[in-house]
Amino acid sequence: MLFALDARSLVNALELAVETTPPKISGTIHITLAVAEESIQQRAVLYKTKIMAYSDFNDLPSVINQFKLELIQETPQLFSDAPPIQPSNLLNEILKRNATRVVLELRSEKEKSERIISPILTELQEISSTPINVFSGETFNVDKSSGLTGVCDFLISKSPISITIVKPVITVVEAKKSDLALGLPQCIAEMVAANKFNKDMQQVFGVVTTATQWTFLSLRNNAVTIDPTIYLFPPVDKILGILMAMVTSTNDEA
Repeated sequence: MLFALDARSLVNALELAVETTPPKISGTIHITLAVAEESIQQRAVLYKTKIMAYSDFNDLPSVINQFKLELIQETPQLFSDAPPIQPSNLLNEILKRNATRVVLELRSEKEKSERIISPILTELQEISSTPINVFSGETFNVDKSSGLTGVCDFLISKSPISITIVKPVITVVEAKKSDLALGLPQCIAEMVAANKFNKDMQQVFGVVTTATQWTFLSLRNNAVTIDPTIYLFPPVDKILGILMAMVTSTNDEA
């Protein structure tokens, strides 16, 4: 039985055995063959019953079908009327320093988030006349039975409370290294989670970005709208304008 496992599964099973076997008086933990085999079986059960998370949503038709959504690709563009907002001198300097070719084209989504996306969202928070808070890398568990659990890259809540996420969550942001399409199913799942979390709010927005490319989404009732326009960075003024439009367009619903 032991030899039928790959190395990683065997290590995981042994770790489980160590965690669940009480030590002797001397402090040592003795793993017998019977204990090891039982841990392997438990590990197999845990694997089979693994709860889905946002990162497991990687197919657009599947997420649309699972949550019984209607997919709309709107023309004209969803945010075509959003006026651009000129960035502050500070944001311009930060982006000028951070937006190197290496960062924009070669680095991980984490570094892009820290160097490009986070400063833009911070600027949004600072210039918004409506109190909002930006949460980065927060666990957002809403409905485990539907797979609506896990960590979101960024969440924007329309609330002055910053110590924890409170409703309404108006926007979720999913960062990807290079392929926007890969982020769409995950972003939609996070939007559905935000909609469930809010309960009494009708509209939630989504953003998928590689730092150089930005696409925007809307979820109202069961209709998901994907803006067909891909907005490029630089410049940042139109992106800031669209993000602000998300804040102002939910003022009557919050």
